[in-house]
Amino acid sequence: MTLDVLDELTLARLGRVEVWVSLYWDEPYNTEGEFTLEVRPTEENLSLLREGRWLRRSDSDIPMRICHRSNENQDSNLVVTGFPGTWIFTKRACTSIVKNENAEQAMRRLVSAMQPWPKLELGTLVGFDTTYTAQTSGGSIMDYLMTIGAACDLGFRVRLSGKTSRKNYGSRSTGPPLTQTTVFPPSGATFSRPRGPLATATTPTLPSSRVLARAMPGPPSPWA
Repeated sequence: MTLDVLDELTLARLGRVEVWVSLYWDEPYNTEGEFTLEVRPTEENLSLLREGRWLRRSDSDIPMRICHRSNENQDSNLVVTGFPGTWIFTKRACTSIVKNENAEQAMRRLVSAMQPWPKLELGTLVGFDTTYTAQTSGGSIMDYLMTIGAACDLGFRVRLSGKTSRKNYGSRSTGPPLTQTTVFPPSGATFSRPRGPLATATTPTLPSSRVLARAMPGPPSPWA
């Protein structure tokens, strides 16, 4: 397993991390999740692992955004931390009331109505019939999705699809929980820069999953 480092705007691969001291990777079902990566403070790592960039495991299509790094020099190991792509929804707020509404349609409505995020769009409606019978209002889109998801046993994820310059985001929601929390031991390979075209990202087919949102390919845009 390796870690691709992706550009903040274009999602193009900038490099690859194949050696680390420790790696904690949490892809939760209907909560935020997190990751922590500790690497040696080499010149390449310090240059590559910048805040705002995205990490993707070679065996996963779930991107993790680098939100914090521990240092800017070689005095100690570099530690970067962050959150899955659902972090996007923490940056969008809403005051809409959700009550006695189909859960899937409510989640889609909230994402559709939020201030646009570059390259993100809704996917195909699957048609879950679960109804959110409680009431919620006010907060980030993430707050809404977690509240509705917990009440109706529905999850949501943001994933990557496409390749090279046409790489984009998408959000997947699931039926039964698919939480993945993994602590990886130190790696023993080497660090390398990418060579050649980026391979196509693959998406496993899950009978209980649906695509809530999918990102549009196109030219890079500044993120709000």
